Amino acid sequence: MAASTKKALCVGINNFKNYPAAALQGCVNDAKEMLALLQKLLGFKTADITVLTDAQATKAAIISSLKEMVDGAKAGKYTYLVFCLSSHGTYVPELSGAPMATCSGARLARLLCRQAARGRSMFIMPLRISS
Repeated sequence: MAASTKKALCVGINNFKNYPAAALQGCVNDAKEMLALLQKLLGFKTADITVLTDAQATKAAIISSLKEMVDGAKAGKYTYLVFCLSSHGTYVPELSGAPMATCSGARLARLLCRQAARGRSMFIMPLRISS
């Protein structure tokens, strides 16, 4: 049996350790639904998919999982990578070297919110992920 060339990371965060008032309701379910969709429609095996929800979705766990995926793809181990995140997020004004989005003419960097969010360290920059 050939090894799988697919790898996915599904993250769903409903509850935020330091901001209980910012709780969401459907994000953990979104991650579980993506797992099912990847398996049923795209042929991913359970071993191909990492699911991180709530307290499991730490900054270290997310970055480590993404790094493993990207490193595996660079080494030729994976052909297909999927990352899905259901959580809070935000945009900030342009940051040097960060991937940008354009909104109403302004260039903005996308930031992902992690589970143990607190103050300025609450977000993960895509630049961190890609390097």
